[in-house]
Amino acid sequence: MKQQQGFTLLEVLLTIVIVAMMTAGVIISQSERLSPEGRLLQNVDAFRLRIEYAADWALLEKTPIGIRLDRDGWSFWQLKKNAANKRKWTEVTRHETLRLRGDWQSPRPPSVTPAPVAGGPQIVITPDGEITPFTLNFRDESNARLLGVQNTGNLPLLITRSGKQR
Repeated sequence: MKQQQGFTLLEVLLTIVIVAMMTAGVIISQSERLSPEGRLLQNVDAFRLRIEYAADWALLEKTPIGIRLDRDGWSFWQLKKNAANKRKWTEVTRHETLRLRGDWQSPRPPSVTPAPVAGGPQIVITPDGEITPFTLNFRDESNARLLGVQNTGNLPLLITRSGKQR
């Protein structure tokens, strides 16, 4: 009897099918992450982490940290004393590790509640961890709701994605 050498055609085809199925699974999972909604979800999740960092920052510095949300993006604010020794909100322009400004990178600007106010932030994080309640709603071009970010007064932020909580 002859000794078999190499692989049979069936083994080679089975290997190709398995590799193709694994590749298709990876492509499908990556296409959702790279879609406009997936990129928006990543951006909102990064914003959530910055809010948590700002809460720690407020606790360590023992000073309130403000966040201004508008249709274009967000920025951080801090109470500082001016020449008349009065405390006034000023936008923070430098920080060691925290990105201080950002945009939403969404198809449409989000609706923000409470509405932005002139001269300061509409959300305040106190040193004891309380946060002004707020809601952000992101919609696509057809006005269908994509994402919602909600805070009821403390961490964590609640992120809802087209009816699913995250």
